[in-house]
Amino acid sequence: MGFLGRPLPLIQSLLKKNDLSAPVGRITPHLPDDFFELPMEQAMAVYRKQSALDYFLDNVRYSLEMALAMDQRFLNLPAFMPNHFATLNGVKRVVELLNQAGEICTREGVLFGYHNHNWEFAEVEGINPFEYMLEQTEADKVGYQLDVYWVAKGGGRTNDLLTRHAGRFPSLHLKD
Repeated sequence: MGFLGRPLPLIQSLLKKNDLSAPVGRITPHLPDDFFELPMEQAMAVYRKQSALDYFLDNVRYSLEMALAMDQRFLNLPAFMPNHFATLNGVKRVVELLNQAGEICTREGVLFGYHNHNWEFAEVEGINPFEYMLEQTEADKVGYQLDVYWVAKGGGRTNDLLTRHAGRFPSLHLKD
């Protein structure tokens, strides 16, 4: 959700004050200014609507503006929801969108990335969606933020992925 309702200059000043940087950003939906003042149920309805697949590329463009202002080199999508991985056609649509997002970000010098969960490892119509994503996305335009916990939970093997797909993972989430 972006900077949780805090303005960009405040975030930039806090990072500078504490001698920190934030090289990796996240795709966030464009939410109304009063989003954090809405009742929870209403806020979640707005969030779900603005996070829909139909708005994905608009959300990439919106988030890219913040990433550039923050001088971020990477912009990651936290996930597509499990329902998008229920069919091979759904997985193909995800790959199409990832490649389009990669193209948009690459034009601005930012590497687009996808953060995995366990559902991308559940076989669908004879394929492993995560392997398919790695094979069908453009390596120079789409990276992956490998979450080792979710790899293990989904039945994958982190070392195997890192070895077979060297160079595709510019960042990792490490947890036990």
